[in-house]
Amino acid sequence: ANGWRSPSFSAADNSAAYCETRGCRLLSISHLYFLNARLLLLPDNLAHDWSMSTVPSLHDLSDPRAPRAAAPYVLVIALAVLALHRLLYRAQPQLAIGLSLLLLPFLPASNIFVVVGFTIAERVLYLPSAGYCVLIAFALTPPALSNARAPRRAPPRATSRDR
Repeated sequence: ANGWRSPSFSAADNSAAYCETRGCRLLSISHLYFLNARLLLLPDNLAHDWSMSTVPSLHDLSDPRAPRAAAPYVLVIALAVLALHRLLYRAQPQLAIGLSLLLLPFLPASNIFVVVGFTIAERVLYLPSAGYCVLIAFALTPPALSNARAPRRAPPRATSRDR
């Protein structure tokens, strides 16, 4: 369809990927991860088009939005450590499965491997929402709320009335 050539995108399509400095790109793309996570958790600010610098780039750490750029990394690292612990020591794969369903479908749209032609697109959150649902279900399951395993119930004992 395109003569086997790579598509050409511009800064108007994805301003974060076309920042002048590597630091600006890293901060801006990290901030986009935060905004995607926010849309996944609370989809109250949807738009049909996020291009044309709708989301301004972060140029340095003095920007008040800079701490939000670190939040997705902190959350993913914490969940990965917890998932690995639960998988290795308790044989509970639910958290690892949920985290995998959340992250792996998002990777092609993350600007890590290739530059994508959009800033934010809600359509790339459809599959990760399945991972989000698994994580919420895991968090709301009673054994996940406590560190102790549920005690096994003893079988009922026969009483004199049962004979």
